[in-house]
Amino acid sequence: MKQRKLSFGCAMLACITLTGCMSPNVPKPLPKSDDVVQIEKFFPMPFDAAWDRALAFASRDGMKVITSDKPSGLITFVTAKAGSNGKLYYNMLLQPSTTGNGTQVFVFERTATGAAFDTTILDRLTRSFTN
Repeated sequence: MKQRKLSFGCAMLACITLTGCMSPNVPKPLPKSDDVVQIEKFFPMPFDAAWDRALAFASRDGMKVITSDKPSGLITFVTAKAGSNGKLYYNMLLQPSTTGNGTQVFVFERTATGAAFDTTILDRLTRSFTN
């Protein structure tokens, strides 16, 4: 009987220990960098239209969406910059204008593994919103 209780106790302890090691599927934070560039641009279009264009922008030309959350207006994406061994990570935040006549877009760029900042991101983003 004692052996049975001991076996049961060990099994319960193992289950509790293993359960403590599990973590929920939480998005990983962007890699840290001392250099963060913020781009801010206003687009005269409703939030829903701006969201669709921003998501399309972050999904093309070698870019890959990591997370997207429309209620918060956040899109996180990554791209490997041409001619570089590094990656560029972005957080794009869209907020409806307080006056209701457009959408404010903020882009935060982070580098990882030696990539240089992409100086063309604002031009490419603007073209995708105006075409």
